[in-house]
Amino acid sequence: HPRRDTHAANKDQLTQLGTSELVEMIQEANDINNDVVHLREQATDSRVILKLSEYAYDIVKKLKPGAATANPRDVLAGLKRKHARGYDGSDAEIAAGAFDWVGLGATMTKYFRVAPSQGCMMGPLDVEPKAKKQRQAARYGRGELAELATADEVTEHKEGPTDTDRNMTIMRKAHKAFLREEARQPTLPLAINNSSSFAQTVENMFALSFLVRDGHMGLHDGDSDEICVHKHAKPTEDNWARGEAKSTQFAVSFDMKTWRAMQAAASEGNALMPHREPADIAQNARLIADDE
Repeated sequence: HPRRDTHAANKDQLTQLGTSELVEMIQEANDINNDVVHLREQATDSRVILKLSEYAYDIVKKLKPGAATANPRDVLAGLKRKHARGYDGSDAEIAAGAFDWVGLGATMTKYFRVAPSQGCMMGPLDVEPKAKKQRQAARYGRGELAELATADEVTEHKEGPTDTDRNMTIMRKAHKAFLREEARQPTLPLAINNSSSFAQTVENMFALSFLVRDGHMGLHDGDSDEICVHKHAKPTEDNWARGEAKSTQFAVSFDMKTWRAMQAAASEGNALMPHREPADIAQNARLIADDE
């Protein structure tokens, strides 16, 4: 029983490099953990796992560079024990195919797999603060002050485009290209959907809402009871003065359930807005800045 054997086992034997006793004991403890029900059993199980973790940490410390217990012979012995066919602890079959290279590679592939992650819209939090330059005060004698000129002039600082501004520019160009190639107006799901990212779908919706607010685009009913995105001419000041322009706001309730249902309406690979990788976002920012 691992709960009793852990305390009775020799620590030096369990933490010896090349042995598999600790691994077998951890696996057995994990199997028994599935049957833990009562509080006393949970406390005992936690103590066993803690003790096994301490033993595993002792083994890791022995593997540090420069440790006296870590040597190439131990590494080779461990590899042969795990991947050499017919290895009994002292020797193995001397043959070209005795070592399972495929198995060794398979054990390492898990460290190079793509892990799922969550896209977050941090907004201003994504902006890195500017590093302050350390200026050393020059030790010079103070001379006469020069005449102060244009003291009332303040240099106007022009802020650069935000991520939403860039997405608006990309959406307008993508809408123009789609209209030229497809000869039809894109539907709302087609215009904002990103099948790979819920966060970027919301960002696309933000961009479209600002385009609708500014009068660059509008939403209209299509022939098949679909909402289509149309390009509009931005109202001028005269249009607003004569009452020909109306303020419009695009608002919609949107959640993960709605986003999943949207995938059926906008097929993969036929979306209006491209998926934006971090490198693409930086490149688009430079291109838009050059256009301006």
